[in-house]
This record gives sequence, structure tokens and C-alpha cells, in this order.
Amino acid sequence: MRIIGDIPHPNFKITVFKMDNRLSIKFESGLNEQTYKFRTSNELQGFSDVERLIDGEFLDKVQESFIHIEKAKNGVISRFYPKMREEFEEII
Repeated sequence: MRIIGDIPHPNFKITVFKMDNRLSIKFESGLNEQTYKFRTSNELQGFSDVERLIDGEFLDKVQESFIHIEKAKNGVISRFYPKMREEFEEII
């Protein structure tokens, strides 16, 4: 697998990979990432095709997924780590 390009975006790091007959698009936001894989075809062969594929509607769905991922991660973290209580000695 090799990187064939990056697509600038204000909220995500978008990296495009190619391996054999597959193109992968990886979106990163903070510590979270999503990868979408597509088979190459006559219409989808390289980096410029991927740039046209990523439209506003797709980016909106990616953003929604990141929101769900973050909520799921925060939920599991809050269950995993015991809630810390501050305990003070009684001062007389």
C-alpha cells in the first residue's frame, strides 16, 4: 500500500492510499480515524477520481460518524475509569 496523495480539509486529515485494485481513503480527526475502501473501476482509478468522489454530502456523513465515534469512546472511558471522589480529612 502506498500513499498517492493528501486532500486538504480544515477539520480532517485526509490521506488516499492505493494497493492493487483498491483505493483507500483515511480520515483522521484527533485520535479517531475512519477508512473507506473502494475497488478501482473505469471511473475510479486514481487520486483525481477520489478528489471528485469526496463531496459535501460524504464529508457531512464522515463528520456525523466522528461524532458517534467520540460519544462511544467517551462512554467506554467513563465506564472503564472509576469516578474519582475527592476525600478530605476532617479539620478540627
